[in-house]
Amino acid sequence: MLGNKIMLEVPSPAQQASMKAISQTVEKIATTLHALPCVDWINIPEIIEENHEGKPLYRNMDTRDFGILLRATVQKPLAVNKVVVHSSSAQDFETWLKDTLLAYNIENTIFVGGNNNTTKYSGISVLEANKIAQQYSALQVGNIAIPERTHEVERMIAKTESGCKFFTTQILFESNKINSVLQEYEKTCTEKNLKPATVFLTFAPVTTLEDVHFVKWLGAQLSAETEQKLTKEPEQIGLKSVEHANQVLNEILHFREQNKLSIPVSLNIETLALRNLPTTKQMVDKLSKSFGKK
Repeated sequence: MLGNKIMLEVPSPAQQASMKAISQTVEKIATTLHALPCVDWINIPEIIEENHEGKPLYRNMDTRDFGILLRATVQKPLAVNKVVVHSSSAQDFETWLKDTLLAYNIENTIFVGGNNNTTKYSGISVLEANKIAQQYSALQVGNIAIPERTHEVERMIAKTESGCKFFTTQILFESNKINSVLQEYEKTCTEKNLKPATVFLTFAPVTTLEDVHFVKWLGAQLSAETEQKLTKEPEQIGLKSVEHANQVLNEILHFREQNKLSIPVSLNIETLALRNLPTTKQMVDKLSKSFGKK
């Protein structure tokens, strides 16, 4: 069962980072995780920049290589992200998949599409990746859910039918869109006699104005009211973001209870940068209590 779990999402270091810097990063994250026994998984995103043609630029260390360094230190399962549209072919993707499962012993994967809906990518789609992964029964496949996107429930249903077992959402700063998506997704799954995937609700602390601008660039939806609330006192942004995330989580949990939704939900707490680890710890502490985990 994937419900009632907590993931901590941490980025891998830059490719050019020294072994000393990588070791220090592992130590910082491990220290945080040792203080957070409620965290079940480590989630490692694949960070890719794209040029105007959609060609990828990889600046960060391979998610799996970094993941096994963390796993050796903290002994927690990994979930690694793969931007599948940049695979050169289905065969290339399947080679990555086999290596991930057999060489790295990683059983949780999150397949991600491209950054731009109008770009024609050369690789495979998320649905194709899901179907290929169904050959490997040990794998638990996740995809991304973006509550603000048009026809998102239709996308989630298609992904669920193709083998997706869990979704991680876009970073949440508002509850209205995700509440509607959860309700409609559960209703549609029931109508189709389809077992719903677990939805990991994603939150992230912001500690600076730069962080606020960054999450907006990533596509997170902040109302003008929320942005004003977070940035009114710049020195209090971190604290305000933890309080606001907890408020949004409680709104979602209340909506689920009020509408008798049974769709399983979990938490994914994202660390945007290592400097935010102390605030990330505060967010995990607070949200885990609201979520009923200690």
